[in-house]
Amino acid sequence: MDSGPLPVTQELLAHALQVRLDACTRLGGGADNRADVQVVVVVKSLDVGEVARVVRDAAASASAGVVAEWAVNFTKCVLLAGTPSKVVPRFASLRWTLGDGVAVAGPAPAKSLMGLRRLLRPLHASPPPERLRGTLPPLEAGSNAVLDLSIAYRGLSLEQYLVALVHSVAEAHLRELLPKGAELHVCPVDVLHEVNERDLYLRVHRALPPEAGLRLYSALRLRTNS
Repeated sequence: MDSGPLPVTQELLAHALQVRLDACTRLGGGADNRADVQVVVVVKSLDVGEVARVVRDAAASASAGVVAEWAVNFTKCVLLAGTPSKVVPRFASLRWTLGDGVAVAGPAPAKSLMGLRRLLRPLHASPPPERLRGTLPPLEAGSNAVLDLSIAYRGLSLEQYLVALVHSVAEAHLRELLPKGAELHVCPVDVLHEVNERDLYLRVHRALPPEAGLRLYSALRLRTNS
């Protein structure tokens, strides 16, 4: 990407989307996507930093084969409201990654997660997305690097905002764009109008109705001292 900010255009977004799709395909390494591998994120306490941490840890601890299948399914995820301490024992056969008020089941084939999805309700709660910010602490000490993950919230529900968060953190981790010693700040913004050479990852997907075309949902950027 050239130096200096670039305005977000449909042409730029089409290129960024292809980069994202190619990266997920490479991570998949030829894995079959018919198993529809995904994660279910069970949320009781809405701490954005904790959601990001548990998603990262789930991606980091999964086997290479499972990660490949999840990547080729473009890190598919479902957000549900529930109490992990009650849900996890009931579905003890699933692979869980636990946090404080948050738990992630999977990555696993969608069929194995259907009982969990039938039991819990979708995540429809406050606060509104524009208030959702948080910090993902580094995996290890030794670096002063800081990354900003900006998520464009205009027109998004709480669930849609968190879906963008999960995709962004998972794919950035799998693509090794999150240095182990870096701190990640999740920052809600109204709209992402431009990108620049410090952007390490762009999450592009179809726009939500009534908009048409592609939309930039998030950008991962290395923070500078300037």
